[in-house]
Amino acid sequence: MSPNDPSDGVGTPILKQGSDGPAVRKLQQLLNEHVPDLPSLAVDGDFGPLTDGRVREYQRRVEITVDGVVGPQTWGMLTGGEASQEAAIGTPTLQQGAHGPAVRKVQRLLNAHIPDLHQLAVDGQFGPITDARVREFQSRVAIVVDGIVGPQTWGHLTHGLAPPSLESARFRGDPVLEQVRAGNTSAYLKFGQSGEHIMAVQNALIDLGPRYAIPSGATGFFGNETSAAVIKYKQDEGLSPADPVVGQGTISHLDAAWALPYADREEWLSWKGRPLPAFNFTRKDERDRLDAGVSFTFNPVCGNIPQVFRDAIVAALAELLDPRGSPDGAHTPSATWGASPVDFYHFHLAVDQQPVPADPSWFGIDTLQAKAKKLNNRAEELKAKADLAGQQGSPAWTTAYRALLVAPTLGGTKGMVDLFIEMLEEARANSLVTHQNVRLIWHTFESPQRRPASVTSLVPRRHWRNTLLPMPSALSHPPFVPTPSNNVAHFFNFAEPAFLVDKNRVITVFGPTITETAALVGLDLRDIIAAFGAPPTT
Repeated sequence: MSPNDPSDGVGTPILKQGSDGPAVRKLQQLLNEHVPDLPSLAVDGDFGPLTDGRVREYQRRVEITVDGVVGPQTWGMLTGGEASQEAAIGTPTLQQGAHGPAVRKVQRLLNAHIPDLHQLAVDGQFGPITDARVREFQSRVAIVVDGIVGPQTWGHLTHGLAPPSLESARFRGDPVLEQVRAGNTSAYLKFGQSGEHIMAVQNALIDLGPRYAIPSGATGFFGNETSAAVIKYKQDEGLSPADPVVGQGTISHLDAAWALPYADREEWLSWKGRPLPAFNFTRKDERDRLDAGVSFTFNPVCGNIPQVFRDAIVAALAELLDPRGSPDGAHTPSATWGASPVDFYHFHLAVDQQPVPADPSWFGIDTLQAKAKKLNNRAEELKAKADLAGQQGSPAWTTAYRALLVAPTLGGTKGMVDLFIEMLEEARANSLVTHQNVRLIWHTFESPQRRPASVTSLVPRRHWRNTLLPMPSALSHPPFVPTPSNNVAHFFNFAEPAFLVDKNRVITVFGPTITETAALVGLDLRDIIAAFGAPPTT
């Protein structure tokens, strides 16, 4: 008979340490079924310390009194079937590579929530298919799409939580503020309250300008200063009554003020007083471009850049600068805070090395590799000539170097613009001949000083690639941890063209380095170096 069968003749007597007999054997069998991630108990009918410990662990998992005594409540949970077993499993954080009963629970829940796709095998293995289904579910309920089953994803799977309604990254997903937005009057923010949600509102008011100043700062406590700022804000917004309460109308107006480009506060602060403003193209600028329905253009000084390169660069910038999220989807953490000479200004021109090594035709005389080297060598020659005009990076040097860079081909001496275009044409032509992909490899948040606090060198948020031929592809993350050694193993990098985007949406792209691109737009290299080392404005 099954140990779950009440007709087994054993019954469900009260048991505790020191008990023995058939009922204890039944208990041990049930514990082994319900807590399969721990070593199995010996089914020996002896309620000793190990069985006592397992009973307490089970009681803890199903959130009932932890006393080691198997009474009606514990028996009820143990004999209640699948629902009680899943309650015992809990909601641990899971991601690809995990296995066991918690993964089976996730797979069953995903099948129930997404009946329109083929059903997952409930095998307890968190592989690529389960990972893709988790991401699909996260996308459908408008939460961060990362493939990780954490508290928020578990909440939506097990409780059917409504998708967040707030748009601003400052507020979105905060459980209290979402309740305020939904009109739950018991959640409204008032004098005397405290918490991180209060701090988020305080920062939003402070950042709107001195009229809503809170002299003590964002302390997280709703006191007299916050009350005064809230009243002023509600008066200015025409919200009635203009009282010191943050309710549905107030949070909706504040959310709208900060909703696009869904900038969290770190991003907003990053651009306050940022050096070189003429070439800081932010996600807000991208939002304005989209709203106006205008396109990026290319600086004609760069020459006749092949159309396939133009298309790939524009497509990548549009995805990376997405004001509503990132290439991973809406409301996902941004891939960058904007294009600037400091932290997002170049890409790698590369050929895949895996699974098939790059064709030999990419190397040697009159190949892409040779043309990239020729471009580098010519740049060094011209820098040496520009040095006669002044210190490298100075206004006089920059003017002289720009004139040398744009000088046309004369006789047997090719101009830099022609060499640059030749390199790009060679990449295009050889890709068509060899049928090997040319990639554009992008790295964002280059300056550690100007990254979000949570962004480290190897996080996927910084690393992207798109295919150039046969046609530009959407961006994706590299399928490996992007360490320098892994990058070398997977890609052969031929060149690193640098780009700048000005406030008029004009893209200047050139090479071999940012020095040349900056000179073309009259930007002094010394200013870039100073900006890179300058501390962010707070």
